[in-house]
Amino acid sequence: MCAFLDQGLLRRGQSEPAPDRSDQPGSYGREATYDLTAAGTERFAAFGIDMGELARGRRPLVRYCVDWSERRHHLAGALGAALATRFFDLDWLRYGISPRVVHLTDIGKCGVADTFAVEIVN
Repeated sequence: MCAFLDQGLLRRGQSEPAPDRSDQPGSYGREATYDLTAAGTERFAAFGIDMGELARGRRPLVRYCVDWSERRHHLAGALGAALATRFFDLDWLRYGISPRVVHLTDIGKCGVADTFAVEIVN
């Protein structure tokens, strides 16, 4: 999510301040909002995501969320789900021993670096 903010694909919402609760575990941050930028819409559409379909859905497009196991921020909402689906379609992600565990493949590491300029460090 930070890379998408840094690249201008997402921006912090104007209505509420960003939370500073990095020391607190759990699902916090409901007051944080994020918006998709025009550049983000273009980039994700070029990546093969139907942005019109996402906009018509009932699910929030972009939502702030903290992963329950890693205690790190991740992209949630319709866009996060669409990206995950696309990553699976491209074989960039594979399921682990349970459906809650996923692994980024070597192809995925290269794809994320090439497509989104994000280096994955093991």
